[in-house]
Amino acid sequence: MNKKFSLAVLIVLFFAFLPGTGEAGSISFRLYGGGNYLRGGDLNDGLHGWADFWKANYPYIGHPYKTGTYNSVHLGFDCGGDVIYQISSRFGIGLGTEYLMAKRTTNMTFQPDIDWDYFGKPSAIPIKLSGYYYLPAGNRFKVILHAGLGYYFAKARLESHVKPPNELGYVIDSSASGIGFHGGIGLEWELSSRLSLFVEGAGRYASFSGFEGTTTVTDKSGSGSWNGTLYYWTASKSYIQNYNYIDLLSGEPSNAGFNSYRQAKVDFSGFALRLGAVVRL
Repeated sequence: MNKKFSLAVLIVLFFAFLPGTGEAGSISFRLYGGGNYLRGGDLNDGLHGWADFWKANYPYIGHPYKTGTYNSVHLGFDCGGDVIYQISSRFGIGLGTEYLMAKRTTNMTFQPDIDWDYFGKPSAIPIKLSGYYYLPAGNRFKVILHAGLGYYFAKARLESHVKPPNELGYVIDSSASGIGFHGGIGLEWELSSRLSLFVEGAGRYASFSGFEGTTTVTDKSGSGSWNGTLYYWTASKSYIQNYNYIDLLSGEPSNAGFNSYRQAKVDFSGFALRLGAVVRL
């Protein structure tokens, strides 16, 4: 295994340090990864409502609230790559994709010994078309500006587990798609005419509704599931304050306690900090 790994490294270095022009008509591969932040939108507001709802309702069935607060879903990672065609020494056009996600778990406990864990996990894979502008910044350095649009294949997973006594599991898997926009600025360090390293900050605007999928419920007695659409609403009951809520329903809400309901909008808008490499052919 060590010999194979060493040989692969030598091959990569050999091609990376071959002479290359970077002129018009050349092609390069851009690979990156880093930390990601996204807003979440209705997903965060609705999951916060889950905590508000059960903190208010569990005492009515004999389980007073003990500990735990909602943890917003914002942080995760992204990684991806682009194939860039060099129009000139200053301009390029790229086609690429990436995977971005965020996830965070909330834990709450209720008397006497009920433990509840749940999380939201928004993720997306966009197919992106981007324009690049290269600005020389001294010997072996370039400032890179890029912007473009992408078609996003988005997913929203919401998962809840209550234990004991019933070992109740509640899992929503849903998906939607739509167009988003992105841009960024970075600094590239040219190690050779074939290989560069870069650091960049990138932002995106991408917010989608129309999430459809399946809810699966399991407990000690068995399991069941249904298909539906992800909805968001504000609910009002006489024994608690107003709260926001998100859930996958098989039809439009009809309960009089559902106010201002609409299809949930999951907001992937945010930013990423990345490290990456560019290999030129």
